[in-house]
Amino acid sequence: MSSAVALFLWAGVTKAQVFMVVKGDVSTPYNNLEEAVEAAEEGSTVYIPTGEHSILKSPTIVGSVRTRTLLIDKRLTLMGAGADEGALNATSLVGSVTLTEGASGSRFEGLTITATLWMDNVSNFLMKRCKVNSIFNFSGKGDGNLFRESQISQIVGYISLYGSSGFSSNVNIYTEILVQNCVLTSSITNVKKGIFTNNVFTYNSTPFTQVHQSVIVNNIFTQTGAVNLSVSFNSWNNATYNLFVGSLTGTTSNNNYAADNITGVAYLTSIFEDQVLYQLKADSPGKNAGSDGTDMGLYGGAIPAKEQRIPAYPVVTAFSAGGATAADGVLPVRITVEAQDR
Repeated sequence: MSSAVALFLWAGVTKAQVFMVVKGDVSTPYNNLEEAVEAAEEGSTVYIPTGEHSILKSPTIVGSVRTRTLLIDKRLTLMGAGADEGALNATSLVGSVTLTEGASGSRFEGLTITATLWMDNVSNFLMKRCKVNSIFNFSGKGDGNLFRESQISQIVGYISLYGSSGFSSNVNIYTEILVQNCVLTSSITNVKKGIFTNNVFTYNSTPFTQVHQSVIVNNIFTQTGAVNLSVSFNSWNNATYNLFVGSLTGTTSNNNYAADNITGVAYLTSIFEDQVLYQLKADSPGKNAGSDGTDMGLYGGAIPAKEQRIPAYPVVTAFSAGGATAADGVLPVRITVEAQDR
């Protein structure tokens, strides 16, 4: 279970939510997300309130106008209130987000992004407890990007920002992508030297395309048919201690290697308590069956996923103030804070 906490002080008249930019000991409020991001200094944290926030600006990127796109070109932390229905008050960005090279070292946490997310020549990016409801596109060259406890539709490596894809056309694509304790609803394409561990891949017979020199371990694949490890030129991958509802083929082609995998599990209901949180049943074949003796899937590994995608840092999810001060001159307020450990 999660360890969400809340602090309740006093109920009064609700005050309009603001976007807060914090840099050191200085906090500055803004009326909208784009204004906050543009004004934020390098290294700042932008706290985004609950609810849906539409991205309205359409900046010119690589010579073309990009409709309803938030451009981030410096190192920032974007902190929402949560990305799941389980969060007390979830935060959703309606529109696309693009990070350029100056955004290396940025961090997203507790956010849902409804449209495409682009990253160009960005390294050391961390996405934690987020949802991306469309494609996550990488372009250029970058290393050390980590995705944890998130739900992502598809991860695709591109040659250049908003350009064509294809590992075989240009090997200068992203390397050393770490995807841990995540839900992948589609596939990973055009990546080399990736590490994919303790994820759940849902209903896709081709979870990897043009993936090379990568480690695939402790994952659960819910596709009922065959998963071909060698399809679409996948090569030099090491797949061990994974659970497949269907079968695993192509394990000896293109210098791929596979061992200690569980295949042919008849029913999803024998694996999961439910297909929303993907918790393992007590007698699931993936229980304590990972390479490290912990569970396969989301709740295994050194740092298991939490049931809710709530930020690890306390976030104010509601703020209200009384209409008048009390007799002693004190203004009554109520603040609601939500957080989840680690």
